[in-house]
Amino acid sequence: MFYRFITYAGLARRHNCFCSRGIACISDAVYFGGIINHNISDARIYGSLLSWVGSDSGNGFFGRTCLVYAQGEHTAVSCRYRAEVLVQKQVIALKVSTEYRPLFQNHYHGDNMNKKLSGYKQTRVAAIHDISGFGRCSLTVALPIISAAGIECCVVPTAVLSTHTGGLDGFTYRDLTDDILPFADHWQSLGLGFDAMYSGFLGSIRQVELLSAFFDRFRTKDNLIMVDPVMADNGVLYKTFPGNFPLEMRRLCQKADLIVPNMTEAALLLNEPYREGPYTKDFIADTLKKLASLGSKLVVLTGVHLTNAELGAAAYDSDTSKIDYSSAGRVPGFYHGTGDIFGSTLLAGLLNGYDLANAMEIAVDFVAESIRRTYVAGTDTRYGVNFEAGLGALAVCCNIMH
Repeated sequence: MFYRFITYAGLARRHNCFCSRGIACISDAVYFGGIINHNISDARIYGSLLSWVGSDSGNGFFGRTCLVYAQGEHTAVSCRYRAEVLVQKQVIALKVSTEYRPLFQNHYHGDNMNKKLSGYKQTRVAAIHDISGFGRCSLTVALPIISAAGIECCVVPTAVLSTHTGGLDGFTYRDLTDDILPFADHWQSLGLGFDAMYSGFLGSIRQVELLSAFFDRFRTKDNLIMVDPVMADNGVLYKTFPGNFPLEMRRLCQKADLIVPNMTEAALLLNEPYREGPYTKDFIADTLKKLASLGSKLVVLTGVHLTNAELGAAAYDSDTSKIDYSSAGRVPGFYHGTGDIFGSTLLAGLLNGYDLANAMEIAVDFVAESIRRTYVAGTDTRYGVNFEAGLGALAVCCNIMH
C-alpha cells in the first residue's frame, strides 16, 4: 500500500529530526526515524537527506530499513521543495518536484543568498576542554559538532594528550594550565566576545579557578555559560582528582546558566550518596531542583533511566519549574566520550533556537544513534563512538532554524 502526501522543509519542531518515535500518517502508522514531523497536519521533510540506509533496530534515527533519496539538479539544506513521499513497506523515496527548483534557486543562490547573509552575525562559542589526539572526546567532538551546527567554535585547550585515559595505557600528557589566561588576554585585546562559553574536563583545581576568572572576563548579560562538571562516573570520583575537587566544581557551577552533570556528578555536587538506578520521577525531580539551587537556572541531568531498558536525560528550568524527559533504548556496553557528544549537541541545539526540552531530545537521540552504529559495527568501545556519520543530519536539523 502507498501513502502519498505533500511536505516541504520548514521550521523544525519536536520529534522532527532525530526523533526515535514513529509517526502517524493518514491514520496508518508509518515509522520513519524522525525525519518527518509527527504532526499529521503539518508534516515536514528535509530534502537534503540524500542517501541514507538504515538498520532494523526498530527505533531511532533509522527506525526501520529505509532508503531516502532526492532526485533533481538542486538538493540542499533548508530547501523549500515540494515533495512527494511514497511509502511502501520499508522503502521510502523522496522525489523532488522540478517546478519548485526556481523557488530554491531564488532563495539560496546568487544575489538573494548574498542579501540573506548580509549583516549576518554568526554565533560564537568558546569551548574550554582538553584535547586527545585519539579517542573521540572533549575538543575532538565539541569542535566538529558545534561547527556542523553553523556555530563558530573557538577552543581553549586545557591539556593535550595522545589518547584519552579511559582504558588506553601509555598516553602522553602536556598540561596547558599556564596558557588559559594568556588566551583570554589575547582574545580581549582583539575585542572578541562569545554568545556562549562551554567547559568540560578540567584537570586540576587550579584550572577550575582560572576558568572561573575566564568566565568573569567574558560574561555579558546575554551570553550563556554552560558547565559540564566532568569529574566522575559510575558512582566514583575520577582517580586523578583530590577529594575536595567536587567542592571547587560546585563553585564553578554557581557561575553557570546551565549545568550538565551525570548522576554520579550530581551526587558529588550535592554531597549526597550515589544511588543506582532505575530512578523514580520524584527522585529525579528532587535532584534537579537541588542542583538548580546551587545557582544555575537550567539543569540537564544525564544518565537518567526510569527502567533498565532505556537511558536518557532530564531537563529542568527553574524559572518555569518545568521538567522534561527524553530517553532512548539502552545499548549494551560502556562508550567513552558520549557525555561530551551530548553536551556539545545540546549546546548546538540551544544556540540554534531550540528550547531546552527539544535541544535535549536532539542530543539524546544523536548520542543514541552514535552508540548504536558503533555497536553494530563492533568497534572497540575505548575508541569512542561514530558520531561523524550523523553530522550531516545534525547540520540540517540545526541550520533549518535560520
